[in-house]
Amino acid sequence: MSILAKCYNTDDLRREAKRRLPRGVFEFVDRGAEDDMCVRENLASLARIKFQPRMLVNCSVRSQVTNILGQQHVAPLAVAPMGAAGLMWHHGELEAAKAAAAVGIPYALATAAMTPMEKIAEKAGGRLWFQLYVRSDRELTYAMIDRAKAAGFEGLIVTVDMPVLPNREFNNRNGFGLPYKLTPR
Repeated sequence: MSILAKCYNTDDLRREAKRRLPRGVFEFVDRGAEDDMCVRENLASLARIKFQPRMLVNCSVRSQVTNILGQQHVAPLAVAPMGAAGLMWHHGELEAAKAAAAVGIPYALATAAMTPMEKIAEKAGGRLWFQLYVRSDRELTYAMIDRAKAAGFEGLIVTVDMPVLPNREFNNRNGFGLPYKLTPR
């Protein structure tokens, strides 16, 4: 039986990731900044979301089809940008993009992706968006936008949540940073 077949929820997936990944890599994706307050608040907010069941309603025809930016998709979902997904799995960004294309939802490539955007566009197919952190070097920013456009990315997600780098204390404790550098530890 595969490991994923034994994972029934996100807690199971998190537990397996923690068991398999180096501590610094796991905490990079699992934790937030400072005292993890935002992580706790996000989890609490998600826990408050409830479905409202409708009883005695004909549900023989169901559909999650929706329009996102003028195109029809099978569900109101997209794969969000995940920085350094390539550290979690070999060619992680490419595999996630392929999976998104296979189920018919958009994939957003992170600025910090380890797989070149041209390779994603060439091998993944599907609807591709590029997430951009605007750099102080505007020429570099414009060059990344031009590359994404030339590769066939149709959407640009401009991310503005980091006016300064976050204080990720656990990364300092673990000796983890980007770009990733191998150390004896």
